[in-house]
Amino acid sequence: QKGARTNAGEEVPVQTVDGKVKALVNLPSCGAIALVPSQEADGAKDTEAEVRVAETPEGIVLENSQVKAVINTMGEVTSYVLKSSGREFAAEPMNRLHLYKDVPRLFDAWDIDSNYIEQEVEALTGAGVEVLSEGLEGVVKVSGRISESNFTQYIRLAAGSRRIEFEPEIDWKELHRLLKVAFPVEVYAENGINEMQFGFVERPTHRSRMYDKDRFEVCNHRYSALCEGNHGAAVLNDCKYGISMNGNALELTLLRAPSCPEMQADNRVHQFTYG
Repeated sequence: QKGARTNAGEEVPVQTVDGKVKALVNLPSCGAIALVPSQEADGAKDTEAEVRVAETPEGIVLENSQVKAVINTMGEVTSYVLKSSGREFAAEPMNRLHLYKDVPRLFDAWDIDSNYIEQEVEALTGAGVEVLSEGLEGVVKVSGRISESNFTQYIRLAAGSRRIEFEPEIDWKELHRLLKVAFPVEVYAENGINEMQFGFVERPTHRSRMYDKDRFEVCNHRYSALCEGNHGAAVLNDCKYGISMNGNALELTLLRAPSCPEMQADNRVHQFTYG
């Protein structure tokens, strides 16, 4: 394995995973960096550019210079500590998958009825976790089944990052099912914020009034967040735009399985990312 350096001669950290080389570089705004091979075997040595992965009795620990996360055997994040403050963000296991019966009274492919919450069924079964890599990026693989669907997920933490990313791949073979992922966080907020094309809108996290209860599922674009005066947490996504905010939990909607206007319209392999 050779290292890499910039055209200016600066050595950069590299990592080889599955025959592909990753490098950690600082990119200028609206610019680019050219890299060339280096004779330095491991690139630059930088403890800040490392993710350490360890298997412990509590679970798999992913740790870099910013955060320390613990992953259990279901692929759930049971602890997420920000090192700069020592604050624990996981109120309950985060990245927990929830599967519900989903049979709207009208408009099968468009509506979600509020009573779905009373019709939860078992989600992930036969789960197993496996450590794939550490270094510039720590990667854990989760495998199992969701009802009749094969499920694989890659959990990633990059060096120097405070964001943990989840990349599921699921061969969806369901009918009238709703799949959500929940992030209950140690943040108290009466209102959550949902990003839109011109900024964000605030919506209540409680359901104490009828008007609030009617907003059990709302729109977001790239993120939704809960914020207190001095800290907060956000769930980001690349293509999933429905979410519910229930107390201290951000619950992103991942997949549905309507039968109308086309039977099994959503039954195929799905790949997406959230963080």
